[in-house]
Amino acid sequence: AAPARRPTEVRIAEAVQQQTGRLKQMVLALGALILVAGAAGIWYTQRSAAETRAQLAALLSANDSLARSLEQRLAQTGLADSALSAARAESERLEAALRARQASGGDIAELSAEMRAAQARTATLARMDYAAVTAANRAAIVFLVVEMPDSSRSSGTGFNIHPSGLIVTNRHVVQTPGGVRPQRIAVAFDGTRGEWLEAVVESVSTTDELAFLRLVRRGVHPVVSGIARDAGAGALGEPVAVLGYPLGTSLVGMGGDINRLRPVATLGFGTVSKVLDETLQLDAFAAQGSSGSPVFDARGLVIGVVYGGAPESNGRIVYAVPSARLARQLPTDAAAALR
Repeated sequence: AAPARRPTEVRIAEAVQQQTGRLKQMVLALGALILVAGAAGIWYTQRSAAETRAQLAALLSANDSLARSLEQRLAQTGLADSALSAARAESERLEAALRARQASGGDIAELSAEMRAAQARTATLARMDYAAVTAANRAAIVFLVVEMPDSSRSSGTGFNIHPSGLIVTNRHVVQTPGGVRPQRIAVAFDGTRGEWLEAVVESVSTTDELAFLRLVRRGVHPVVSGIARDAGAGALGEPVAVLGYPLGTSLVGMGGDINRLRPVATLGFGTVSKVLDETLQLDAFAAQGSSGSPVFDARGLVIGVVYGGAPESNGRIVYAVPSARLARQLPTDAAAALR
């Protein structure tokens, strides 16, 4: 005989119970998953925060170490440069911004990248022995005073490349755009007091911001360590030193009387930021009076001659004639200066 059919109510109740059991299992599984995910999230957040703190601590520690190294190098020269103040201010700004961003729980990745880039620039500067470069060359740096036929006067920088007195400077220092040249040029070597020497224009480049001056009275004068002849001198990112007289007599060491002037060169330091056939672009400092300043590499060799900069950069983007172009235009008796 066929089994008795169970009532519909019983079958409905069993189906509901079965479905309810499955739903409870799903809810329990979902709850467990949420708990696990929450715990993992907390662990990851704590780990990420710890890594961020460690990263920030490492960045700040490296920053302090590089700053001390650079300041020690510069202290050895006895000279000051505004770039040090700028580097220190940038470091302090980034450090404060990083600490504030971390305290607010924000992402520090972008600021960390800025800090690492700044540290790379500082590390490049710290590798160069500025004291040695300065000691080997500063005696050959000269302060120029130029008097034009209309009696107007201006100042500039130059450097001596021959013991008898052959000075390199800029074309615009000793010649107007119309071709007018000075009626008088006075030269004072760095560190001398009131010892003015007369110079005359020997030649002016037709292609570059270069000019050569001869001392009227020959003698035995200090010269720079040498001029780099290679077209590749001044590689991108290379540290450089600039010796000259930015802002002319206001910084050069005037004691109120031109006859008591004792020129003291200002050290500028930076890096090569762009390399072109006709120009070296520097991340350094220059101002009016810097024209004609020699740019030295870590070997102490001249790799460029400062001639100007971008006005909107406040003196921080500087242009120089590459030494390879200078080498091709040297007077014959100056060939011994090439290295």
